[in-house]
Amino acid sequence: MWAKHKHERSGFTIVELLIVIVVIAILAAVTVVSYNGIQTRANNASRLSEFNQWRKIFELYKVDKGSYPPPPVPVSEPLNGPANGYCLGTGFPDAKCRDYLANNGNTLTEASSTALMDRIKTVSGIPNARHTAVNGTVGPYVYYGYDYLQMTVVLNGKAEDCPADLSYTYADDKGLLLCHVVLKL
Repeated sequence: MWAKHKHERSGFTIVELLIVIVVIAILAAVTVVSYNGIQTRANNASRLSEFNQWRKIFELYKVDKGSYPPPPVPVSEPLNGPANGYCLGTGFPDAKCRDYLANNGNTLTEASSTALMDRIKTVSGIPNARHTAVNGTVGPYVYYGYDYLQMTVVLNGKAEDCPADLSYTYADDKGLLLCHVVLKL
């Protein structure tokens, strides 16, 4: 008695494997997109939290000293002149809070901000934040005009993503978003 052996199929066909691979790839893509959105929102929340600490510190300085902290160098040109801009904080990449990938007239450095940080330390500690760049700009920073100062926060987003209590400054097509608040001196 010879038994007939029936060949049973074991394993998966190529088509079945391809379907599984495609489904896994789609799930991975959705996960990556969701994670990037969550990470962007978390980074923006952290940047806004630090920015709001700086706003409170400037207000505290005004209450304690009678005015906002003066610029280290007298204002000699219109708002946004590099001589009038200062980093808010320390620990920036390459010690630059604006345009740290470049070395041009828009670059703001920690070194030029030392006198301002020293003034602020007379009323408060300096916020300790992890500074990450958005398209070469880190922030926060402040520009002094003749009778006002403009504090700027760097976010990742589009023009419509500026928080309601801030004004839109600039956005590029790579996700860099600058929002600001103006304080009268």
